[in-house]
Amino acid sequence: MPLPLTGNQMSVAFNIQQRPAPPAERPRANMAIVTRGFFRTIGVPVLEGRDFVERDDATAAPVLIVNRAFADRFFPGENALGKRIEPGASDGAGTKMREIVGVVGNARQSALKMEEEPIYYVPYRQLPWCCPSIVVRSAIAPASLEPALRGAVASLDKQLPIYDLRTADDMLTRGVAGPRFQMLLLGSFAGIALLLTAIGLYGVLASSVVTRTREIGVRMALGATRRQVLAIVIRRAMRLLLLGISIGVVGAFAGNQLLSTMLYGVAPHDPWLIAAACVVLTITASAAAYLPAQRAASIDPIQALRAE
Repeated sequence: MPLPLTGNQMSVAFNIQQRPAPPAERPRANMAIVTRGFFRTIGVPVLEGRDFVERDDATAAPVLIVNRAFADRFFPGENALGKRIEPGASDGAGTKMREIVGVVGNARQSALKMEEEPIYYVPYRQLPWCCPSIVVRSAIAPASLEPALRGAVASLDKQLPIYDLRTADDMLTRGVAGPRFQMLLLGSFAGIALLLTAIGLYGVLASSVVTRTREIGVRMALGATRRQVLAIVIRRAMRLLLLGISIGVVGAFAGNQLLSTMLYGVAPHDPWLIAAACVVLTITASAAAYLPAQRAASIDPIQALRAE
């Protein structure tokens, strides 16, 4: 507890024996309570030192294992093995200095966090807090394993219920469900905004062509070519486009903090992302300007002047 990929975290302050600090200034990191075999079960390698073993119980010396991100952040350029830290978590008998006996690979607590999260692991038999989960690794389909798991638990205690039975894929799906919904919602709003932009630009340009019918007729009567008339409408569309892109880029930089909580794998100020958005807007504006430009270029100067 807590399980990886679920987004659940248990952040607990700790004190480093070699660098003691007042309680208010102590560093914090995620903490998990696990049994021996946990790392092998979830596929996290032991990089240095050892795994938890059966003898790591309440009568043995207090120990813990840290992940690579923890070792790199709090013991940079040092060997974390043998260092001693005092977690704020307790079993009621007071906090204890614990020796780091192993360094393992990084396992994400949150499925969508890009940075590696420091975490330290305490053996369950030394800190038996309530309500852990049991993790099972199998080569067969998870659904076919359920009856055997229920039977194994019933053989120990028939009154003990099994609930919230789920696969790693289920955990991953739940972990990304919230951010995925946010992105779908944001993407829907962005699509609607893009559609409204195209409709608005088309309406402005179409209205401009109607109000400038006489001017366009005079220009064509004086020798303006179809290409020059097209350029008049396109230039107006490009001015509106550049104004909109300028406001949008400034808004994107201003909303950096909000955007950073909804983006995964890209930076809020990623130049390629901003360039792609500008390209999409340019294509949309060009499509919206096409019909009004064609209408302006097809105006009959004689009919336009006669109507006036």
